Amino acid sequence: MKKRVKIQWFVYALVFALFLYIGYKVPYCHDEWRWGTDARFQLMKRGFAGYNGRYLG
Repeated sequence: MKKRVKIQWFVYALVFALFLYIGYKVPYCHDEWRWGTDARFQLMKRGFAGYNGRYLG
């Protein structure tokens, strides 16, 4: 039983490391660079009027 738990934790750590690596390697694109800027807040105040893209990055 103890060996099985160690194997489970190893698999969890491996999957976590894989997702961490993928998240690190995928670049931000287009509208994600604008999150947190004044332009994004103005866009949200206008209710995304005239916005042709995703609402949440």
